[in-house]
Formats: sequence, structure tokens, C-alpha cells
Amino acid sequence: MQDADSTQETAEEAQERGDRWFFLPDPSWEPDGDDEQPPPELIVGSWFVTADGVSGPFQGNPAYAPPSPASPTDPVDAAIRLAIEEDPPASEPVLNALPSVVLGIALDDEGNALVASLPDEVQAVLVTTAPVNRGYIDVPGWQEAMLWQIAEALPEGVDMVVNPGAPVSMRLQRGTVLDAGVRPEGFEPAGAKPADAAPGAADPTGAEPDGNGATETAVAEDRPST
Repeated sequence: MQDADSTQETAEEAQERGDRWFFLPDPSWEPDGDDEQPPPELIVGSWFVTADGVSGPFQGNPAYAPPSPASPTDPVDAAIRLAIEEDPPASEPVLNALPSVVLGIALDDEGNALVASLPDEVQAVLVTTAPVNRGYIDVPGWQEAMLWQIAEALPEGVDMVVNPGAPVSMRLQRGTVLDAGVRPEGFEPAGAKPADAAPGAADPTGAEPDGNGATETAVAEDRPST
């Protein structure tokens, strides 16, 4: 673990290189002046961008407090809201956004990906696109991963539910997840865990689940299917 001095030095070095965090404020926030910054609870999330313009994945802000249920929590959530306005729901915008967002996988008591039985008897892993969406279901813990990591470990016959219990959610079939979750060549995104920590594997970092209780069936009943 780094001490305060070494962390400060690292931040200063990054700033000298021109690396920056770019923050996404909630659309409802209106600054009173050019230099005013949004409060933490109105920062949706951020991207880390290097000096040469390489952008990391979007990372949701754990402190974000959506002003209303209609407030998008991240780019994927925004895409789902647009998708469900189509008849039938259009999954393409969601699939385009998913690979570039740090996701959270629900874990069981043993630290493995929780596989839930849905009302139509299909099994699925439960995934959130921002920390704020984890509060809609009670599970023993969460682990962060990128879509390609989930796709590489997704068992046969298991789908993926995005943001179960949230104001909007979507179920993606396994084949769709595999097609969209392609491992980037030579790219290990910041904030993501190793691939063997995705569904079906214990957390190799030894992190403890956050302890929120447990249920395997808390999935939004009005979610669209693809």
C-alpha cells in the first residue's frame, strides 16, 4: 500500500506527463461560475486520459447520487434507456457502450460469480454498470471486471443481466455477450481484475465481499430481452 507521500509524487508525475482525469457531471448541475466544480454526489463518473490521448474505461463514481430515477448512471445505462424506447428494444447501442465501462459482477458467499435463476428458468450472471446500481439487489459482494473478462469465463447456457432491479435493465444472451466482449490486443484496462477472476473463479486478490446479505432471484421483472 502506498503512503501519502508516494501517492502524491505519483499524482504529480502524472500531471507533469499531461495525464488527466475527465469527470462527467450530472446533467442537472449548473455551475455558478467558470471555475466552480460539481459536488462529489453530482459527478457521474470519470475517464483517465493519458497525455497522448489514450482513454481508459469509464468508471462510475461510488458517491454519485442520481437526482431522480430518470438520471442515467453511466454511458451503458443511458444507452439502455434509449434502447428500450425502440420496439423491439435495440441492443446495438448497449453493446457498443458495454466494452468501455468498468462493470461489477455479483458474487456469492464463496467469492464466485453468482448465477441467478430468472423467472423464465434461464440462468444469468448479474452485472452492474456503475456502483450506484449495486444497491438494487442484495448479494454477498461485488468484483469489478471488463466485458471481455466476463465473456471469456461465461459458462455455457448462462446469460447476463445488466443492472438487475434498477429503473432500467436488460438481459443479454450469452452469444451476444461473447460477440461484444472481445479481448483488446495488448490492453489491460485500469480498474479491471484479471480474467481468471471473472465468473466461476474466486477473487485472486483476496478481497473480501462487501457483505450486503444474499438473494439469487432479485431481478427486474420488466427488463427487456434481446
